[in-house]
Amino acid sequence: MLDYSNSGSGTAERPFSVSGLTGLIKETLEEGFPPLWVRGELTDVKLAGSGHLYFRLKDDGAVISVAMFRPAPQRLEFKPKDGVEVAAYGSLSVYPPRGGYQLICRELLPLGIGALQRAFEELKLKLKAEGLFDQEHKRKLPRLPKRVGLVTSRDTAALRDLLNVMERRHGGLDVLLHHAPVQGRGAGAKLAEAVNLLGNSGLVDVLIIGRGGGSYEDLFCFNDEALARAIHGCPIPVISAVGHEVDFTIADFVADLRAPTPSAAAELVTAERAELHQRTQRAEASLRRILSNRIEGERQRLEFALSALTPQRMSNRLNLHRQRLDGLEQRLTHLTQSQLAEQTRRVQTAAASLEQLDPRRILGRGYAFISKGERAVESITQIKPADELRVHFHDGIAETIVRRTIGSEEAGNAGAELRGGSGAGRGGRRRAGRGKASPGQTDLSL
Repeated sequence: MLDYSNSGSGTAERPFSVSGLTGLIKETLEEGFPPLWVRGELTDVKLAGSGHLYFRLKDDGAVISVAMFRPAPQRLEFKPKDGVEVAAYGSLSVYPPRGGYQLICRELLPLGIGALQRAFEELKLKLKAEGLFDQEHKRKLPRLPKRVGLVTSRDTAALRDLLNVMERRHGGLDVLLHHAPVQGRGAGAKLAEAVNLLGNSGLVDVLIIGRGGGSYEDLFCFNDEALARAIHGCPIPVISAVGHEVDFTIADFVADLRAPTPSAAAELVTAERAELHQRTQRAEASLRRILSNRIEGERQRLEFALSALTPQRMSNRLNLHRQRLDGLEQRLTHLTQSQLAEQTRRVQTAAASLEQLDPRRILGRGYAFISKGERAVESITQIKPADELRVHFHDGIAETIVRRTIGSEEAGNAGAELRGGSGAGRGGRRRAGRGKASPGQTDLSL
């Protein structure tokens, strides 16, 4: 038993110290109550880095803090989480630094899902089936929003955190607040109304809705169905920033982006001023470098052009062009002479061919041809008695009149007689032509 004699007796003359009274209460609870089972719904479940588990048990009328020290949490066959109804076995005690009583838990058995958790799961399944959580509905945040809308309570530390982060990262960014309660009865409907009004106002580019940490019950207003549908129907991107990183609400699933904390949400919508300044400096340096290189290149080109304008360089370039011109002239002369010789040869060849084909050469060997009018006579059938014909010799033309015509068979007989006579040859033909015409011959009068 502890000795509290030095701490007072509880009278006006000797009052208890706070530690003394707390110690007395602690001893009374620990000795007066044997280990027992307590039934309730888990809330504010936290597993410390040391391995100890801390949570609270609640029902409709009261809440009790519970501590479960390692290695007991590691032996549990289920994962404790908010909303699960459990039975906890342990001893009552007092935590002096806070002056509150608590249950030191040794065993923890799940009994089922609590009413709030059950409502959460049912709504989650319903909205998911309707497609409100689908990734295809998620919108990208604006890169540099001009004005940010906040839906939260004006009296929360979360608001101060949001404003501080925005001021530090992007001072001067416009922020528009729509106050709404973030816990308690009817808070979900008020939050939904604020999202509808601010989201459809056309005054902001992105919307942040949220609050700081709290118990499972405190955050439950963000599991409201009306709020979920307001976020889904909001025409601008919405960031949900409710509680801490381990807290999840329906608003988180519906929103375009979930931030683990309000401060993280502020960082998502703001650009670090130093980063923007660095980007500007890098862009300026890059532009200066490009311009400097361009100017240097143009300067070198100008210097080269000026150096090329010296009298000696100009004389050398002129001589070079003269040599090129002389070479071109020689090539042109040679090409012209070659082409002229080729054309002359072709003309001579064509003239020789034409000379060989000249009809006058044939006429010069004793032949003649006959024409009627402007056309040459090629067949006996083209003429008849009394036709005026022209006989063409190599040295002149004779005009004659057809006395009669002789067919091809008769002409053959006449030719045989001529060949058999003593006057064969050209003289014989002249004599036959001058003598009396026999039947089947052509008799011409010259």
